[in-house]
Amino acid sequence: MIYLSILIILIFFALYYDVLQHSNGRKLSIYFLTILLIALAGLRYRVGLDTLQYMLFYDNIPRFSDISVAHFVLSRHEPFYFLIEVLAKTISPHFFVLQLIQSLFVNVVIIYFFKKHTQYVFTCILLYYLILYITFNTEAMRSSMAVAVFLLSYDFFIEKKWVRYYVFCIIAIMFHTSAIILVVLPFFSKIKLIRVSFIIYAIPVFLLTYTIGNNVELFFNMVSFTDNLSSKASGYVNSTYGGQVLSFSGVISNMLMYVLIPFSVVRRLLKINKRRLDYEYFILLVIVISIISIRVQIIYRLLDYFIPFMILGFAEYLGALTYKRKFSSSTRLYSVVLISLFLVLKIYGQYFGDISGIYNYKRYLPYSSIITSELFEEREKLFSKGYRGRN
Repeated sequence: MIYLSILIILIFFALYYDVLQHSNGRKLSIYFLTILLIALAGLRYRVGLDTLQYMLFYDNIPRFSDISVAHFVLSRHEPFYFLIEVLAKTISPHFFVLQLIQSLFVNVVIIYFFKKHTQYVFTCILLYYLILYITFNTEAMRSSMAVAVFLLSYDFFIEKKWVRYYVFCIIAIMFHTSAIILVVLPFFSKIKLIRVSFIIYAIPVFLLTYTIGNNVELFFNMVSFTDNLSSKASGYVNSTYGGQVLSFSGVISNMLMYVLIPFSVVRRLLKINKRRLDYEYFILLVIVISIISIRVQIIYRLLDYFIPFMILGFAEYLGALTYKRKFSSSTRLYSVVLISLFLVLKIYGQYFGDISGIYNYKRYLPYSSIITSELFEEREKLFSKGYRGRN
């Protein structure tokens, strides 16, 4: 199985370079893994339900020679993503060209981001593959490009170069309107996870959660200041995710994955490093958004923008407590168990959930490439029954 084979390769590289600290061939290995992940997503054939939806849109995308203002006005996709679609269609009528462009941009940017901000880049790539890769490359194709643009703006955010940061914000919004949340981030950037107790910020967030949960449609209409945004907001509210409230087991899983575990990791890293993390604020946003999403599941999608920072924290945590072997065996075991617990909960929820009428792993399994172009009946039937995803 191709997914398992790549997982084994990623584990090997993480052990070889991050755990055993070998350096020979390190840069070449990063390039190899980047190409591998680009190819897996870029050369897929009808893998991911949202991909099938994008393929339908692609049939009606014009070439540059045929483009008009009306195409921009009528398109359900944001302008910059629409231009990418037009570019791909001009190159070839085959959808895999768009897949390759999107996969190239997203994976190069994300791996570059990890390479620049941690020495444990292979651990980050492994965690990215397990946590975000499938969603970013087969489902949330537009929003993943917005996330990638946001990651390119990270240094400007940290350095408080706001003009450059907001230029990237505008570009991100032009890929996916959910990126509008990035506009308000600088106004709250002084809030730190460790400066306030967990209870102090958790209580008001819970109150906000129930307020939004009871008035979700009103809330989206208030923040939608154009007709296009209002239309998209209405679609989100009435989508599969829009009005859902998590079950009791879902709440427990959500709290463990995105509240308690990240909080524990950051607290531990603070004690070890004796300084704050540059990206601590974004891990706080993971916690806050996760709490809000208990009542309003559609908010959960905003986590995609900040989970790469949580992956950085997890890699640094494993590196500090496990790879360097400066701590007792029980401490190292605890760190591995904690991250493993997150991965088990995440993978189980992502692949064995039943939101769409089948187990979610059937969106991606079996894998098919453009070389074989195999169709899988169950996936096709699910889509033909009226599935509407993240588009």
